[in-house]
Amino acid sequence: MKFLRCLATALAVWTILCTIVYTEETPATTDTLVQKNGDRITGSIEKFDEGMVFIKNTNLGEVKIPWASVQFVQSSRMLYFRMENGNILAAQPQGMEDNKQVLLSPITGKVLVPRETILMVGTSEEGINPEYLRTKKELTDTKEALRKATTVSELWSGFIDVSFSGNEGNKNDRTFIATGHVERKSDADLFTAHIDIQYASARRERTKNQADGYLKEALDITSLFYVFGQLSGTWDEINDIVLRFRAEIGLGLHLLKEKEFQMFEGDKITLDWEVGGHFTNTDYRDQEDAHSGGVVTRVLYRQIFPNEWKLEITGEYYQSFQKPPNSGNNMANYTLKGKISLIIPISEVLSFSGNIWDEYNNYTSPGVKRNDFYWTFGLRVTL
Repeated sequence: MKFLRCLATALAVWTILCTIVYTEETPATTDTLVQKNGDRITGSIEKFDEGMVFIKNTNLGEVKIPWASVQFVQSSRMLYFRMENGNILAAQPQGMEDNKQVLLSPITGKVLVPRETILMVGTSEEGINPEYLRTKKELTDTKEALRKATTVSELWSGFIDVSFSGNEGNKNDRTFIATGHVERKSDADLFTAHIDIQYASARRERTKNQADGYLKEALDITSLFYVFGQLSGTWDEINDIVLRFRAEIGLGLHLLKEKEFQMFEGDKITLDWEVGGHFTNTDYRDQEDAHSGGVVTRVLYRQIFPNEWKLEITGEYYQSFQKPPNSGNNMANYTLKGKISLIIPISEVLSFSGNIWDEYNNYTSPGVKRNDFYWTFGLRVTL
């Protein structure tokens, strides 16, 4: 008797364990999507969103299947189907018969429906209601916009870029460039604060010692056009400039925006063109101060490659209407600037940067060369 009681207890425990294992391994619902190419995926349909059926598979996790590629559905439960005429049918899909989807409805019984007349499939009537889905998407987008508008890391970004080069021997020169950049970007505007510090010496004589900076606000007025205002200042010891102050205002055009054009899959390209007017006032140390008005135009190109490399190209043209001394040409007083930067990430916060700079001043002080060209390699710290 004791042996029989032990055997009965063991059998009861075994039965309970088998029931638990079977319950865990067997999903409560089984849905099957058979695609037009013959592929089958089994799991549990979760939702329908923007033409995609989301089905959860035990091994693959959540999988997105284009509804247009599905030939028929088979399931052990009731699903909801939105038809071409706008009606919603609650039925259990039973596979395919005569090239039509078989639906077993508790109201109408078995019906055969052409697959192309079924627009959506879901687990609830709301889940295949376009108005409900549209409202749900708008609410999700609003929450995401609110999150971006209140999260500092989503609004502000910036970097510090430092490069230094030197040579001992025939040239014996030193070059140092430091750049600080901060910007705040939203869906409608971009605020930028930027500063460049440049120092160079050759044979123990300073050949460049200057600081440039600007504050800029660009505000979209349409999807293509934006207005901008910029305040900039320059201090230049070599060119005897105590302070050059420049105010700009103008109109910009988004020639290319992100996702509108791609050279490679996944890259981001922006291209902007700006044109406007400027007023410039320059205080010299040993010369007569000068002020003038003029026009400015610039091209701004940025590309972020799929591997997160960044290419930035900037070109600027400043035309002053002030006639230079000893010159009969009113258009002779202009400046051309160009910069090309390549940023290669090393880690999340550290990047390698390579820069090519060129600045041409058609009118300069006596003894000062018109063109400055140099290149630098350095490190960039992302803020």
